[in-house]
Amino acid sequence: MNREHVYGLTPSCSSWALGSQPKESMKNCWDIKEKCPFSGTNASEASCPVYADQTSCWEFDWLSFYVAMPNGSDKDEWKHMMIEWCSCCKVRNSHEREVDAFLAKLKGV
Repeated sequence: MNREHVYGLTPSCSSWALGSQPKESMKNCWDIKEKCPFSGTNASEASCPVYADQTSCWEFDWLSFYVAMPNGSDKDEWKHMMIEWCSCCKVRNSHEREVDAFLAKLKGV
């Protein structure tokens, strides 16, 4: 599976209030994450649905994204990567509640 390939869906906004979040939380995920491959690229051409829509990963409906993927080894590998990578990503430090909620749901499917 090409790890840079991302299947596209539309994002879903979370209900957290910006004022109650740490300052770093107000940044987008590609700004928080030091080595985002999409940072600085043309958003309209990005294969990442989060970057293309200029939202952030903790706001995106990743469970629907995963469920909509065709069954197969790519889907299985994607789930494994998300559980492994998201649980230790720098973004999780600022958005632990949102990321952990998504990971719990993903582990359940």
